[in-house]
Order: sequence, then C-alpha cells, then structure tokens
Amino acid sequence: MFVVCISALLSMRGVPACEQVQAGASLLADRQNSDIRAVMYVTSWCPYCRKAREYLTGLGVDLVEYDIEKDDAKRAEMKRLSGGSTLVPLVDIEGIIIRGYVPDEMKDAVEKRKKRLM
Repeated sequence: MFVVCISALLSMRGVPACEQVQAGASLLADRQNSDIRAVMYVTSWCPYCRKAREYLTGLGVDLVEYDIEKDDAKRAEMKRLSGGSTLVPLVDIEGIIIRGYVPDEMKDAVEKRKKRLM
C-alpha cells in the first residue's frame, strides 16, 4: 500500500515510473536503536522491571521509565494502554505494547520501528 500511495502521488506530478520506485525506497530509512523511544511503566520492587530495563538498555534504545506507584497520571496512562491492567512492566515501543518481560517481543518491536518514513 505504501508504494501505491507514493506511486500515485508521484504519477500526479508527472514523475516516470522508474523514478517512483527509487523515490519510494529512499523514503524508508534505517534508524539507529538510540533513535527509538521505549516507554516503560514500572514499580520499584518489580524484578521483571529490572530485567526489562537491563535488556532495553542493552539494546541501546532511548528508554523512559515511569513508576506507576509514584505517578497517578502515568498509572492511568498505563491502564489505558494495557486495557485496564496494572501488571508491570508494560513497555511501549513507539506504539507497540508489550506486557511483561518478553525479550523476543521487545527486540522484534525495536527492529520493526527501525524502518520509518522519512
């Protein structure tokens, strides 16, 4: 669908088909892990939160943490994202929600978010 949209847009502007493919490819770019924002909702006593922190730090993402026991607004935000659950950790990697400490899902989410439109 992405290429079709770009192709249609470029066709309207009179750009030849061979240039459309090159333009569409150049609009996707690999990002560095450090460019990817991960938001993690935690508690201070949670051992899986510590493991998730270590794992995400090891991946080199831009990690932001919120302690849901100290910040009621972030607790409410977490509940909204999780469908009402307050189980921690909850990780939001640019819109991909991961419940619990699941390294494979975290890595997959980071890899998915490394490609983006420029």
